[in-house]
Amino acid sequence: MSMFKDIITNRFTVLVCRILIGALFIYASISKIFHPVSFAATFINYNVAPEFIAPLVAVFIPWFEFVFGCMLVLGFRTQTAALGIALLLMGFLVGIGINLARGVQMDCGCFEFFGWRENLDIFTFLRDIVFIALTIPPLISEKHFLAVDVLFRNEGR
Repeated sequence: MSMFKDIITNRFTVLVCRILIGALFIYASISKIFHPVSFAATFINYNVAPEFIAPLVAVFIPWFEFVFGCMLVLGFRTQTAALGIALLLMGFLVGIGINLARGVQMDCGCFEFFGWRENLDIFTFLRDIVFIALTIPPLISEKHFLAVDVLFRNEGR
């Protein structure tokens, strides 16, 4: 177990996971930020929450994705950002899982920037599990490399 923990808390592992997940969430947020009506419609199609909250979801979720993504890339409040992204992903997994169980055929609404559209399927579900796994190294690591956090603590130098 110690060797596994050493690998996932290695500063380079943490850095790669931080930048990969952070950049991915920045990318995912862009289209949603600029097209909130489209994102609200996608949210409504998931049919997992009351329609009246769709405008709030369409405005706030993309900005959470963007801010947490930037925080991870910069290494600012890294554990908070990793936790925020993990929680978002868990929420996405619930919506995806419910709709897969229902047999619903629909657009995921995950990454629509540059016209990339994908259908909701088991791959989407498994991919989000992998994304959650990639939040674990920055979430559990106490030391961060090439991170703004280092400026506020005497670590990682």
